[in-house]
Amino acid sequence: PKRNFSTQEDLRPQWEYSCGRQSPIIQPTTAARLASNSSRIDLLAQPKTQHRLYTENRPMYEFSCGRSSPVEAPAKGAKSAAERERTNQLAQAKSVHPEFQGSREVQTVPSE
Repeated sequence: PKRNFSTQEDLRPQWEYSCGRQSPIIQPTTAARLASNSSRIDLLAQPKTQHRLYTENRPMYEFSCGRSSPVEAPAKGAKSAAERERTNQLAQAKSVHPEFQGSREVQTVPSE
């Protein structure tokens, strides 16, 4: 068997992340415990404010990939918008290439 070169001081308790990776649990240094936050760290520590149009518990639509997305009615501006030439052009289906040949039956010779 292989010799174990680690000593008791090397062994630290392991913390396992949700992804399965292990990381040692270490105690913070004295300098880290006595340090004070900078104004930038304090600013970043503030939680984000919610958008003014945010509504809680709105109906959700679940896509086939499992991701959910809120169901919303179209905006008033979108309902009353005039048609545009470019939008109509993009809405047209692509035409088939003039030299396209559809699938053909494969000719086989029956074996005896």
